[in-house]
Amino acid sequence: MRIILYELKKIFQLKMVCLLFIISFIFYQLFINFYFEHFPNGRPALALYRISIEMIEQYGYQMNQEEFEHFKKVYEKEKAAADAYLQARQEYVDAGLDTYEKFRTADIEKQEIVKLVSQIMDEVDLFWELQERERLIQFYEKPLFTIVDHPLTAEQKERIKDTIASGNLMSAEVFENYNNLIRYVAILIVISIMFMISPIFLQDRRNHVVFLQYSNKTGRKIFNLKLQTALIAASFITTVQLGLFFILYRGNKVGMFLNANINSVFTHEVFWFELTFLQYILLTIVSIYILAFALTIIVAVLSNRVPNYISMVGFQVPLAILLFAVVIDYLVVRITNIRLPIYFLPSAYVLLIVIGSFVYFWSVKREKKVDLLH
Repeated sequence: MRIILYELKKIFQLKMVCLLFIISFIFYQLFINFYFEHFPNGRPALALYRISIEMIEQYGYQMNQEEFEHFKKVYEKEKAAADAYLQARQEYVDAGLDTYEKFRTADIEKQEIVKLVSQIMDEVDLFWELQERERLIQFYEKPLFTIVDHPLTAEQKERIKDTIASGNLMSAEVFENYNNLIRYVAILIVISIMFMISPIFLQDRRNHVVFLQYSNKTGRKIFNLKLQTALIAASFITTVQLGLFFILYRGNKVGMFLNANINSVFTHEVFWFELTFLQYILLTIVSIYILAFALTIIVAVLSNRVPNYISMVGFQVPLAILLFAVVIDYLVVRITNIRLPIYFLPSAYVLLIVIGSFVYFWSVKREKKVDLLH
């Protein structure tokens, strides 16, 4: 235990922690902060977010046909309010825009019409809400799912049919916002682990400490202890990064959507399993931890094998590209999506755990017998 604590102090030395803080701060400002400051992003998104809250407050987390008819009546009432607003503005009456139907089908090639349309859209939220209510009605009546480019399997068709029939209510804005955020948080965790864990063996090799360690049987156990230390450090880094993220995420005020089912015609997404938004969040957290542990073992073993930092970076760059471009998208974002085979996610993580465990135990066993001059 004393050795592990000593190695943790080496990993979390002040200069490394300060550098990690600077890297994280810059990364947050460049890629993550936008999704906090601009949520919902713009007036169409804001209108859709407000309507989604209103729908859940009025109908719960599912909408049946009777409730949908009520929703359409609300839309008609708002259309009447928009008609009254337009008719009270003489410039709109003179331009032939005295009803909402005429307004929404106005000839936007005419400069004077464009000016009037832009003016009212800038000033009145009602017209944005009407636009979004129309879209929601269309989605409910004619669900739009862009699933795959090839013909659907019988299982995929059945899942889509179940989702359409469910009437589940979920905000597309909330769901997409979380997916964008968790993608970048996962990337930041990957960068943090690579940065902090990479020197764990390289420092000893550079200082020739490894020759002292390997000269006796007890010293060879240090390799295993350092791997355990790397896993503990990665767990701490991942927990802190996720903890800070979710503290900030509370500011997006999505609490009322946590019990909503993510399989909804309004999100244009279908998943193999019936998950609430909260369960989906928890699943992404578990996925990130598994990915972080597997990555930590790979980085630590690379640190033990490569001769210098330049070689370490050379190996890590393609690994990072693979993680950012493919792995995070498939194993963290939109997990259990119907685009992938139903057992893809559990199979992928079982494989990841098996590979990570194999590399761990193989490396420990190898280090017990490795030649000093190797």
